[in-house]
Amino acid sequence: MVLRSIGPEEFETMIRLVKSYALRVMKSDIAEGSRCNALLSLLSGAKRQKHAVELRGLKKDDFRKVVTIVDMWNCIKNPIGSGNVVPYDEECDRISAKLKKAYFEAFLENVFPA
Repeated sequence: MVLRSIGPEEFETMIRLVKSYALRVMKSDIAEGSRCNALLSLLSGAKRQKHAVELRGLKKDDFRKVVTIVDMWNCIKNPIGSGNVVPYDEECDRISAKLKKAYFEAFLENVFPA
């Protein structure tokens, strides 16, 4: 699977977020933490190119987990501010959007099935 338009810097940020999530989860759910560690080993074996990343052996559920972690990371890492508003994180949002696009391209899923 090739993730287009995801550069090496964004991919490193994505790995960092999954590592941080694994560390948080490991304290409360060892099984989930070990699944995250297996996922990290798959991600660390990726072949990085200038504007794409090639992943081998990443299953649909694993990729969905990565997309969810990156998408929700802003809510996890930032405490709710005044007025119950989570501070906006542009970097997470940008990477999340690219991952979602890559997910739908890779697995040929439609947002609105016909």
